[in-house]
Amino acid sequence: GKAIIFLPLLVLDYLFARYIFGYGERPLRVFAWVLGTIIAFALAYWFCGGIGPSGSSTLGFQKLSECFHFSVITFTTVGFGNYVPLTDLCKWLADCEALTGVFLSSVFIVGLTKKYMR
Repeated sequence: GKAIIFLPLLVLDYLFARYIFGYGERPLRVFAWVLGTIIAFALAYWFCGGIGPSGSSTLGFQKLSECFHFSVITFTTVGFGNYVPLTDLCKWLADCEALTGVFLSSVFIVGLTKKYMR
């Protein structure tokens, strides 16, 4: 019973420690995941077409550079407010990206600190 519940958690822990965190020894691997996450979300925003200038309610085609800018600002949770998600899907994506950004930024700092504190 309990082993079946905890097995997926152990697998996730192993995958995280090995491939994302690098057992705390590879902060550049985390940085690569950060860049990959930002690019993936930028492409998702671009594909959905659901971000726009603040105060705008019309959906339209955005430049990929605007989507990348929005993705960086959302990932870092700076939130300038110059671009906002206009669709429910893009709002959900922005929420997920912000949470991922907080998590991966923390992991990066821990890995960097661990690497250089020796």
